[in-house]
Amino acid sequence: MNASGQNTQSVQRALMILNTFTEHCPTQRVSDIARKLHLTPSTVSRHLSTLLDAGLVERDPESSCYRLGIQILTLSGVLLHSNALYRNAYPKLQKLSSRTGLHCFLGIPYHEEVIHLASVGEENTGELFTPVGYRHPLFCSAMGKAIIAYMEERERDAILAKSNLVKYTPYTVTDLVKLKKSFEDIRLRGYAPIIEELTIGKSSLAAPIFDHKRQPIGAISVSGSVDRVNLRENERKLAKIVMDTAGEISGKMGYFPR
Repeated sequence: MNASGQNTQSVQRALMILNTFTEHCPTQRVSDIARKLHLTPSTVSRHLSTLLDAGLVERDPESSCYRLGIQILTLSGVLLHSNALYRNAYPKLQKLSSRTGLHCFLGIPYHEEVIHLASVGEENTGELFTPVGYRHPLFCSAMGKAIIAYMEERERDAILAKSNLVKYTPYTVTDLVKLKKSFEDIRLRGYAPIIEELTIGKSSLAAPIFDHKRQPIGAISVSGSVDRVNLRENERKLAKIVMDTAGEISGKMGYFPR
């Protein structure tokens, strides 16, 4: 392998190592990473040393475990504040949370998932805190449903074909016919409500955000306990507030109604 090929391989392996750190596995030993990536411990150690020098990972001297470094947080901040959707949506989310007393989220689609870009909540909703970067399936989360419902049919079908349609709760809809019918209902209503489909004891209501091409680029949601959100009584009121807020954000992103 020539020098250029070796450099490319080194970069690829370094990125693979970074991607082994998840919310479920935030700290790892060299042997853990080597086993996951089918690499030798010496190879992993060499790449970790480079990442350590760059501040992208940190090493605990007592346990010899590695975790993501503070430089990752710096880069995340740069990403968020350079993201037009985040900049336009965050102030609206704060107002939405204050108005409803519920936890509010902003998410964007990524492959078969929705990634959380922002999470805003009152003190009494702290138990629902979801970290930035957290992922949920498109097919069974409120924001995911709000986004996928407005995708082109071919794109939507491709995502469903790749999705792992498992039941997260007894109320998760996994039947393709029922899912597609639910997307039709979402398009008719303009919003996506869910009750315990993703998490037992939790309800959410989401509305899509569109860009100047009239494509769904994200969604916002309000969430809380089933009793607190009380969709059976508050659905229409919450839906109007959330859709109005999503519409304001869409307008900032260049969308205009026909």
